Amino acid sequence: MNKLLIDELEAGENSFLLDIRCNINWDHDKFVNLVTLINEYTESIKTCIQLDRQIASGIWYIFTFVQDWTSHDSFRNNNTRYSIDYYNEAYDLLYEVCNYFFTGILNYIDDNFLKSEIDKFNDTYAS
Repeated sequence: MNKLLIDELEAGENSFLLDIRCNINWDHDKFVNLVTLINEYTESIKTCIQLDRQIASGIWYIFTFVQDWTSHDSFRNNNTRYSIDYYNEAYDLLYEVCNYFFTGILNYIDDNFLKSEIDKFNDTYAS
């Protein structure tokens, strides 16, 4: 799983990050894959005291870059398939998985909250 996540975080071939940056294309399935990988990785390390610097810097970059890049008018003009509400929900979901990674705290009673939110987001917007 680490290799898949690192490939996503480093804009590897067929990654979400590569698509939004170079192809100016938001791919719903790739976004869901990205947040799922971050969430699954976070779940797998939740008892660890230290974070992997390579993964942490990639997640920080994703967190700061995605919304900044995809909120720009030129990006949105090329990606009219999704509504403003869609993007806002995607940014909220990205915030939640990144926050969980960095703090290790899930602010919800249900430990499966993020997985169910990812599934709900995917079910709502999948093609």
